Amino acid sequence: MVSAIRSTVEYLRTELPSFDLMTGGGIPKGRMFEVYGDPDVGKSTLAFHLLRSAQRYGRVMYIDFEDKLDDRYMYSLGVDAAKLDLVLPEYGEMGLNASLDMLDKEVEVIDAIAKEAGNKRPDKKKLSSLRAKLTRIHTALIVFDSVAEITPLKELKAHKLEDDNIIGLQARLMSQFCRVVGWRLNKTGAAIMGINQARDVIGGFGARPDSPGGRAWKHKCGIRVHCTRKKSEFYPDGGLLRCWRIKNNINNSPVDRAEFHIGRGVGIDIPRDYATVAERFGILKKKGHGTWTIGQKEFRGRYEAAQALVGSPAFVEFLETGAWDE
Repeated sequence: MVSAIRSTVEYLRTELPSFDLMTGGGIPKGRMFEVYGDPDVGKSTLAFHLLRSAQRYGRVMYIDFEDKLDDRYMYSLGVDAAKLDLVLPEYGEMGLNASLDMLDKEVEVIDAIAKEAGNKRPDKKKLSSLRAKLTRIHTALIVFDSVAEITPLKELKAHKLEDDNIIGLQARLMSQFCRVVGWRLNKTGAAIMGINQARDVIGGFGARPDSPGGRAWKHKCGIRVHCTRKKSEFYPDGGLLRCWRIKNNINNSPVDRAEFHIGRGVGIDIPRDYATVAERFGILKKKGHGTWTIGQKEFRGRYEAAQALVGSPAFVEFLETGAWDE
């Protein structure tokens, strides 16, 4: 399964197996990826679930460029406030510099460990202290919400909205950021997720959706996912988040889409996502009316069977190796 499509890039496994299969392993360490789409399709909800998953591996940072974060909803989905750095920047450079400062603190500790370990007689006590500090401050995931709202300071200070001097400011800012952040991500193993809005590209045959932020941002993102939404048969007040991977230059994952049922106020239905993946690969099978089987075990209802898969070591091993032990 995932091991067969892995590249040299390491991944942080998430609680959403459909996302892991679509990306070829989960959250790519040391890389940037983008999730964009129309308003109210579930992009932030997906980000909250990824933040919760990433907190198993270190701290996370959420930079709210849109100034409309629903923190109560985020915490209700299980994001730990003690391991979250929440940034509410006044302008684009402030938020981007906050992420660079966070990464620089970790780089300093990594360099200190390498320097001390390179001594002929390294101080074991100092090394232990530095490694413990690195564990405390390690950042696993940084989320930008959203890239489209990263506003340069010069644009905020413009006297008129029709000022021609601000054209291309955001694209140049993101281009500069992409140039300076790459080595920091590679050294620390942190990942950056950019939530982005959809824009219509006028020209050619019809209008096709794309995302703002400039070409450098698109080139830097190893994975780009376009999200849409339709009605969910299970959550009338929620919806079905449909994700299409339109770019992946990290690995050769054959799975290019994922679907998540989202309930209003409850987030993504994780057991149902497990069931979707298990049924797709023949692990979860329908035996008769209302009866589903996983190997030799029978369950009354698909959802009951799905709950048995959540946290199952055998299913996790299947995602890693492709081998299913009944």
